Amino acid sequence: MGSDSLTSSVKEERENRRVFPAIVIWSVGVAKPKVTECLNESARLLSQNLAQTMDEVTRDVLASTSSVLLCSNGINGETPTELTKADIDAAVKTLLGNDAEMISEVVTGTNAYATSPVRPAFWGYMDTDLLDDLEACANFVNSSNYASQQTVLDAEWGSTGNVRWLYTSAGSVSAAATPVYNNVIVGKEAYAVVHLKSETGDFYVEPLGSGGSADPLHQRGSVGWSHPFVARILNDAFMLNLMATHS
Repeated sequence: MGSDSLTSSVKEERENRRVFPAIVIWSVGVAKPKVTECLNESARLLSQNLAQTMDEVTRDVLASTSSVLLCSNGINGETPTELTKADIDAAVKTLLGNDAEMISEVVTGTNAYATSPVRPAFWGYMDTDLLDDLEACANFVNSSNYASQQTVLDAEWGSTGNVRWLYTSAGSVSAAATPVYNNVIVGKEAYAVVHLKSETGDFYVEPLGSGGSADPLHQRGSVGWSHPFVARILNDAFMLNLMATHS
């Protein structure tokens, strides 16, 4: 490559089901321009990659639950149908019948205009494709309208009755012609994640020339993370996969 070039490539590996590493290998020309900028940007992207990897591992575990309920109160003619208030209420009733405990506490009302109290709730996880169907539910409350914003999570879209919903663009969805979405609702002690070392993962930076004789001109370095991690369902009765299609 030319003396003023700088490139990076990403390599992801899964050594086994418990250790998840990712590496950015970056290389520069003789002039070594913008090395610090490349390193900082690589570290930022890898931090995001670490968080998303943990989310996806947990997502796949939760989607494997044996507790399943198909939405049936919608009008799109599919099996399952789109998400409705009646389906969410049925899921909550099932969880309460299994003695599942709610996770979040009540958000009490205030005198602030256009705000609403929020019930004690289970947490639900859904793909961003279904957010319009969620908003169409009769009792939907947008998170921006909660009476208190102190307990709102970054990925929280809103609530329906006794479920507060978190969204992700990497939700669990089938590859069928009409995609079926897994909307997992969980209570306390439904599942657990175990960080076998630090919760933030271990980051490693190898400087230019660290490859020894394989890099005689000191043109290649790397930054990466490795994280031993596992997610497991503890009690299927305390969670429920509310399967739905899009309206």
